[in-house]
Amino acid sequence: GVAARTLLPGNRRLRAHLRVGTSALLPTGGLELRTGTVRREQRVTLFHELRGASEWHDPASVGASAINLLNGEGPTPWFRVAGAGWELDRGGSRWQGRVGLFGEAHRTAEVGTRFHLRRWADSERGVPPNLEAEEGEWVVARGDLRWQSGLDPARARLLARVRGEGGGGSSEWGRGSLTAALLLPLLPGWDLALEGGGGGSVGALPVQRRFFPGGAAGYRPAQVGAREGEGYLLARAEVARGFPGARIVLFTDALATWHGSAEVIQVPGAPLPRDGWGPTGVGAGVGLSLLDGLIRADLSREVRPDGGWRLLFYLDGLF
Repeated sequence: GVAARTLLPGNRRLRAHLRVGTSALLPTGGLELRTGTVRREQRVTLFHELRGASEWHDPASVGASAINLLNGEGPTPWFRVAGAGWELDRGGSRWQGRVGLFGEAHRTAEVGTRFHLRRWADSERGVPPNLEAEEGEWVVARGDLRWQSGLDPARARLLARVRGEGGGGSSEWGRGSLTAALLLPLLPGWDLALEGGGGGSVGALPVQRRFFPGGAAGYRPAQVGAREGEGYLLARAEVARGFPGARIVLFTDALATWHGSAEVIQVPGAPLPRDGWGPTGVGAGVGLSLLDGLIRADLSREVRPDGGWRLLFYLDGLF
């Protein structure tokens, strides 16, 4: 890959980048023009990129790449996007907001590299296939608002995030979600974190814009892409013991997803779920947090419905 950026008159910044992969010869890249300040910035972009379908997980991050290399978990759901867009960022001392309008063409992204180190011990372990995106062209509007009360880790902190998105073109659809988290000091050396959220959708939602609430920032006992739906409810709780430099964390997660009446998840031998809600996933685990959550490692196990252990490495945990 190669990138270049330059300053232009009028406090404008121009950036261009280009990437080519050994197993994905179709290049990705973009051209971006930024204007404004940190508290009010506008961006105009042209892009052709690989985009993750899950807002809980960045498939191109260092943590995701390391897990794929070691364990062969395969591509998290992602797809190709080409188009142009405009975005506006506004921010204050406690909040950060973003709105944007885009013209996008979506295409399926093929799996290229299938190498991972776990195959040396388990030769039959392959790499799961990527999702087949619904191909089409859409005009998409997006909004994202984050709010936080309190910065002192020795006091209670409340965080909230609202996201909304809607598209028209090859199909008409909309989706939105709300997440809130409370971080609360207990006894000296003990801390509690509670997080809950939910989302829903309307219209003919493309498969690549469904909710995929798995991975480190979502439902930790399941791989990203193993749980998906047109709506979801997610709850997470953590108790930490130690100090900000190093903590031991016990956690539990619960997740329910909704697929609509035509695509209900069916567990063998179980009655048909009502109203399209699939079986609730429940899991728990133990983690190690360093530098107030900057570096985090978790070992989790799903209690129901499937079982199985997962080891996660990631950045920016609740603790």
